Amino acid sequence: MKIEKVSVDFGHIIPVSTVDWYNKSSCVIFFNKCPFRCTWCQNHKLLEQTNIVDINSIKNKIEQSMKFVDCVVFSGGEPTLQEKALDKLLRFSKRNDLMTGVQTNGYYPLVLKRLIENKIIDKIFLDIKTSPSNMTKYESITGINDAYKKVFESFKIINMSYITSEIRTTVFRPYVNDIFEIAVFLEKNNYRGAYVLQTGIPENVPDRELRKEKRISIEKMKKMAKDIINETGLTVIYR
Repeated sequence: MKIEKVSVDFGHIIPVSTVDWYNKSSCVIFFNKCPFRCTWCQNHKLLEQTNIVDINSIKNKIEQSMKFVDCVVFSGGEPTLQEKALDKLLRFSKRNDLMTGVQTNGYYPLVLKRLIENKIIDKIFLDIKTSPSNMTKYESITGINDAYKKVFESFKIINMSYITSEIRTTVFRPYVNDIFEIAVFLEKNNYRGAYVLQTGIPENVPDRELRKEKRISIEKMKKMAKDIINETGLTVIYR
């Protein structure tokens, strides 16, 4: 029988994280490459670099973390861009009694649909970057003409499924108003998961103008979260 070799364009690993999956310890695997070119990408170094490794080396890294974690989270870059490797690593993790999660920009809705249907994923963390009411702005920020359509198709698939999920937005000062529009959209669509506000780190972004902005204080993040809760009743987490 022919054994299929599977490679991974591998970024890096966090062997043990306590922030990527709320209330759980996780091993986080970062994949290289992403179709988006977001102005505030926090992991933009992963977009251009290449590091092709055999999938067994990633399995070994997961095994080394098993004693210390509850779950494995696949991030990037964009992990669903490497569907074959992601599928096999999700199955490997499940066979080893680890919960599985995928952090995604939502650009590949059919990949997410297949992962959900195959029941090899426990949680999806979907990044919604800006207002759902502004297609032009969404596509300007991501650099992709059909980003808006694909992302909100992914949201619909996730929201109609059994899967546990989080919607995440990284917050920068020029885009603060967007998070309230996103929250209203989530409420109108009867979203059941948590809405997570992540403090953007301007010094880590590729956009020169955005790097000049000051980071939003944790006090301001707390107030925004409270205002959203009062206005929509959503579960909101800030960090």
